[in-house]
Formats: sequence, C-alpha cells, structure tokens
Amino acid sequence: VEVIGPEPTMHIADPACGTGGFLFAAYEYLIKSNPNLDRNAQRFINEEALHGMDIVPSVTRLCAMNLYLHGIGGNDKTIVETRDSLANKPAVVDMVLTNPPFGKKSSITVINGDGKKETEKIYYERQDFWATTSNKQLNFLQNVYSMLTDTGKAAVVIPDNVLFEAGAGEKIRRKLLMSCDVHTLLRLPTGIWYSSGVKANVLFFDKKPAA
Repeated sequence: VEVIGPEPTMHIADPACGTGGFLFAAYEYLIKSNPNLDRNAQRFINEEALHGMDIVPSVTRLCAMNLYLHGIGGNDKTIVETRDSLANKPAVVDMVLTNPPFGKKSSITVINGDGKKETEKIYYERQDFWATTSNKQLNFLQNVYSMLTDTGKAAVVIPDNVLFEAGAGEKIRRKLLMSCDVHTLLRLPTGIWYSSGVKANVLFFDKKPAA
C-alpha cells in the first residue's frame, strides 16, 4: 500500500478481499497521509472509497465486521459483497490491491449419479479476457486489468507460476506488457507470505490510456 500510494479521491477495490487486510491498510494509509481532510473527503473514504469481494460468505462477514470495528462503512453503504468476482466483467475503479488465492486451478466438486465425488475445472468465458484458462491466478490477473480505469493502478500478489507458465500464461503476460506499464516486481523471501514454501511476488502495474 505504501509503495503504490493511494490518494483520497480514489475508488479502491480488492476482488479477493478475505478478511479485509488490504482494504484496512489502504484506509489507514489514506487517513494518516492526509491529516487535514474535510468532512466530505472523510465521508467518501469511510463510505465510498473502498470495496471488497469474496466468494466465501463467512469470510465476507468477517471482513465487513473487521472494517466496521475500525469505523469503515456506513449504514446505507455496502463495502463488502459475497460473489465470484471472476464470473462477470466488474465495475471499474482507480486502484486494485489484492492477494488472490494461491491454488493453481479453479475447480468445483460434484457428486455424480453413483454418489462418487468428481472434480470439474472452471473456465471463465469472458469477452474482456485475453485467454481462457482454469488457472485462478491468471484469471485474477486478467480480471484486475479489466477492473482498472484508463489510468488505474494495481498491486497484485502472485505466485511464480504466473511469471513462468507457458501457453495462456505467456499470452496474458505479453498482453499485460503491451497494455500497461509493468514497472515493479518485488520477489518476497520464501515463507514470508505463505508458510507452505510457495514463492510469492508483488506485481505493480499502471494501465496505459487507450490510444
């Protein structure tokens, strides 16, 4: 959050918000960095600037409670919603801060006619996506790009497979480099983000205005 530097007039979103860590960090940064906010600016930050989504209902309840206990949110404002943020093209925002789930494939478990469990991969068919894939991180990366205004900024925590995967991964990386100023990649020490030994990186990019 400190690296990307949110501003008090921005709409900021996290499409995989979990319990709201990034949203609260953004709120805290905005308040501390702008000590002379007027009443309208303070109300905007409290009630309209932040928006989170998560697919797990119990998690979004925890997120909403976490933010509310820190004074974020209003009686008539829905800051957090429960939905699959990859299912449909999202509304655009000025900034995205997110740590998508690190499981490599999107899938669902179904019970067949014999009562046996089967796993089916989920592919998201969206016209705004550059490539169709069941890789969750690649889909979230495409979704983040679609969420940004023409001058939007993003910081996304990604695993190594997003940087090196061939096929759809290569196509998405190429499109991202053409459409954005991908200016910073922070490689984090193993275990600093996940204790399972997954190598995590933070990718920062600014969307280029359409020509």
